[in-house]
Amino acid sequence: MPVHFEYAIEIPKAPALVFAVLDDVARTPEWFTRCTHVEKLEPGANSVGTRLRYTVRQREPMTGTMEGSIAAYARDEHIAFRLSDKMFDVTIDFKLTVSGSGTRLAHQLDIVSHSLVGRLVQPLIRRVLPKQVAVDLAKLRDLV
Repeated sequence: MPVHFEYAIEIPKAPALVFAVLDDVARTPEWFTRCTHVEKLEPGANSVGTRLRYTVRQREPMTGTMEGSIAAYARDEHIAFRLSDKMFDVTIDFKLTVSGSGTRLAHQLDIVSHSLVGRLVQPLIRRVLPKQVAVDLAKLRDLV
């Protein structure tokens, strides 16, 4: 069964400022704990289809890579990424709306396993995901 998780946070800054940090994928390791590097695989501005390579920390000191692309892109409103490796397909989605204090950032994460090992670690993922997402989005909020 896929892992699905949703979380929202209020950020006391305008959506354009929040989106700018999400859109600058090279800054992802500054706020996403498991990410050590993001490489854009083609030049130019981000748009739907822009290909990316994420280097992620698995278990110290091991790292792995996930290939993917931008799956949705609406400046200052919505950005989503689809990533894959040999064990998982991951969709990371961010929607930004104006709120009384600045921006409401709604985050949705879907993880689909396509390996036995991936299915075996899903209970662990479900357990650690809420805390990890809360910590990561708090770091993002502090960067904006």
